[in-house]
Amino acid sequence: MADSDRINIVDMMDDHVPVVSRIVCDGYRWLAENEGYTDEQLARLIETRGCEESIRRQSLQYRFLVAVFGSDVLGVAAIEGNELTKLYVDIASHGLGIGSALFRAAERIIADAGYSELSLGSFASSVTFYENMGMIISEHQSCNTGPLAGRQVIVMRKQLGVQARP
Repeated sequence: MADSDRINIVDMMDDHVPVVSRIVCDGYRWLAENEGYTDEQLARLIETRGCEESIRRQSLQYRFLVAVFGSDVLGVAAIEGNELTKLYVDIASHGLGIGSALFRAAERIIADAGYSELSLGSFASSVTFYENMGMIISEHQSCNTGPLAGRQVIVMRKQLGVQARP
């Protein structure tokens, strides 16, 4: 069993992509069950955002972090500017502190980059986790494009207590 003191958060490397893809796709399946996505929405999410090719393409735009315990990758987070764009943990490793460790690492990176606020889009099934991380619901938006068009996204924000760099 992993504990948060023994989880290493590192930048994703190319050889991590297959397991990151699996974790992200499993996360989409978990969301589909908990949020009532249609089979078509799930298939489009996996195809456009979760497959290995998509993860490689996204890694050119986002900074990907992975949570490593021993030699096992157990979670992933992606950051773009001040936004946490992904945070998924291996289903069998939920509740072990991996998501919290990834969140805190992303928060530090965003603050160190000079941003005074962290933001993300969440769905109802994940709000409690993010509230426990200090996030506050700021608004509800409708997805206008992509695999989840028409679904509501909960926009959450957290003030980081740093001053933005000039």
